[in-house]
Amino acid sequence: GFALGAGLVATRSGFSRDLSSLLVGSILTVSTSDLLLTAVVAVVLAGVLVAGARPLAFVGFDPTGARAAGFRTTAWDVVLLLTIEVAVVTVVPAVGTILAVALIVAPAAAARQWTSNRPAMTGLAVLLAVGGGLFGLYASSRWNIAAGAAIALTVTGFLMVSSVARWAVGERSGARTAVGSAGHVLGPLGGSQRVAARGADRPGDPVDVGGPERHDARAAHGGQ
Repeated sequence: GFALGAGLVATRSGFSRDLSSLLVGSILTVSTSDLLLTAVVAVVLAGVLVAGARPLAFVGFDPTGARAAGFRTTAWDVVLLLTIEVAVVTVVPAVGTILAVALIVAPAAAARQWTSNRPAMTGLAVLLAVGGGLFGLYASSRWNIAAGAAIALTVTGFLMVSSVARWAVGERSGARTAVGSAGHVLGPLGGSQRVAARGADRPGDPVDVGGPERHDARAAHGGQ
């Protein structure tokens, strides 16, 4: 629907330039007033997220549990949606509507690959977003590419690297667990039981399953 609307608006004369700014933004033309507005909005949204951390997390991930806990899910749904919308509208002049989605989703998804602790995840997502912005600006000036696209591609790259790293760590942990389980199974086979296990592989050889006590009894009988 968004793509169709953009295509229809682009067919109207005089709207192509405004449409391009709306879609991809222009971070290098952001004014001082835009920066001040962004800072104020960031402080307000941070306060909302801190004050409503528990109900927002409940409503976002477990609406049924939120209702059972007594939260007004409809009201908190509105708060959550308004928070996202205000964040998107604020960054539109810098990166546009399309890239705003990448900047909101990619750092959070990348942070989720490293930790499940919500405060740590939030802090890491902020660091990844800031790092992506700085590196994207450097890449834009260094290789003469669009700044907004460079930033979005950078944070998307963070997400891809984080996903691959988590997969690799999971594979290594799975291999170590399998080896440890095999060692735990073979560990109790000791002493005469190992001899019995080896002897069972050779037809005709007696298999001793009596353990050390039976060996002592045989020795005493032979001495008599």
